[in-house]
Amino acid sequence: QMLRALLLSIVFFQHIFGHESPLSLLRVENIVVKRDSDVIVSVSNQVLQGAADWLTVTFSGVVHPARGDWIGAYASPVENYATKAPTRYQWADASPDFYTSGSGSIRFHLINIRSDFIFAFLRNGTDYPILVATSEVVRFSNPNAPSQGRLALHTLPNYMRVMWHGGGNVSNMISYGTNKFALNQYVIALHSTYTADDLCGSPATDIGWLDPGMIHDAVIGPLIPGQRYYYRYGSDVHGWSDIYNFTAPIGADPNRGVKVIAFGDMGRGNLDGTMEHWEMPAAIDTAAGILQHLDDTDLVLHIGDVSYAVGYAADWDQFGWQMLPISTRVPYMTGIGNHERDFPNSGSLFNKTDSGGECGVPYNRRFHMPQTSNDSSWYSFDYGNVHFVVMSTEHSFHPGSLQHEFLSKDLASVKRDVTPFVVFTGHRPMYVDSTDNTSYDADTEVMHMMIQDVEPLLAKYSVDLALWGHHHTYQRTCHVNNFVCGSQDL
Repeated sequence: QMLRALLLSIVFFQHIFGHESPLSLLRVENIVVKRDSDVIVSVSNQVLQGAADWLTVTFSGVVHPARGDWIGAYASPVENYATKAPTRYQWADASPDFYTSGSGSIRFHLINIRSDFIFAFLRNGTDYPILVATSEVVRFSNPNAPSQGRLALHTLPNYMRVMWHGGGNVSNMISYGTNKFALNQYVIALHSTYTADDLCGSPATDIGWLDPGMIHDAVIGPLIPGQRYYYRYGSDVHGWSDIYNFTAPIGADPNRGVKVIAFGDMGRGNLDGTMEHWEMPAAIDTAAGILQHLDDTDLVLHIGDVSYAVGYAADWDQFGWQMLPISTRVPYMTGIGNHERDFPNSGSLFNKTDSGGECGVPYNRRFHMPQTSNDSSWYSFDYGNVHFVVMSTEHSFHPGSLQHEFLSKDLASVKRDVTPFVVFTGHRPMYVDSTDNTSYDADTEVMHMMIQDVEPLLAKYSVDLALWGHHHTYQRTCHVNNFVCGSQDL
């Protein structure tokens, strides 16, 4: 009851119904180009504005309209349509009267991905598509504009990390201050990127690849705990972001409760109803729900399976745009999940293809958490009266591993007079009501591994609360140790 009084945890667990991704159903390698001069594809506007914009794609002259006709939005230029997946697509019959007129129009909502777009009309379904026509090239007015800002706590309690994306190899900075109209403190950002060669396999390295642009990373401080700061990021060359604000982190304080919104397995939705890789319309509602509570929230904790890009890079940009109203206001702390990390022979604990060849690279570059190295996706931090521990269930946590050593030392070092409560998080659940035991990474198999290798640490150091994701259901347990409720060891 004392924990409940001092720690507010709002937990959203996204439920994604089992289905194959629309993009994974598309046999890109079978696309052939057979131009049909009768089919015309045009766009309502060739220059888009801001970080995202709407346009209408119109098509006409389709003889014998068929159920397998579709429109694809491609990052341009496309050298070979048989080697590149569209960022999204829609069936032509989503337009009323398509079957009777052979024409129609579809609205698309596009995110600025630092690339031009082109729309293609394809026939013959998704197994053996035939491209018959393409549109004019569509451009964003400022493709290199700074975008997708996000905050994260730093290892030093009075500092804040700010990250964002932009195109072009131009130095970026952040300007900030306590007065919205006097942002007179400046920090030059570090920048980095990654290439397809840094990734581990398909689709991330081929049909789903998209240049991520420059990822900018700045640390500001020292800050006055609890003080509101205003900031913007960018450059005079490619422009500046809007002005955002946050409350400086308070660090450890035994007399200060914490309000955190915690969830896992969110992904991203889209506003136009088109099909993309594992689109999740509920993510839009979840983001809106988070925004309703944000005014009195200290931080967000996203416990793995972040964007569900799974090798289709444009979906990272979609997620960044979706979460910007949240991630620019409070620290957006993340843990790694199977759909960010797992790939055969890449160092992940489970040799599955769940990351679509990303093997943790896009996640770790985009979300710089207070961890020791890029692929050591475990860390801890203090906020108010809580010590938070974030583990990686996708790296070895067996006794003797680097992660197990970290968890043991970290939990042993907690000062309960400073942070009376300990909250432990990871992606795959330690306890789960599931009958899945079909493989070594199945729910119940991982559960037993976690109980054997990690739970003794939680019991020994009296962890108060554990939060997990992965299963796409809401479940909770009693205070439990080795399947026994109310254990005195806790």
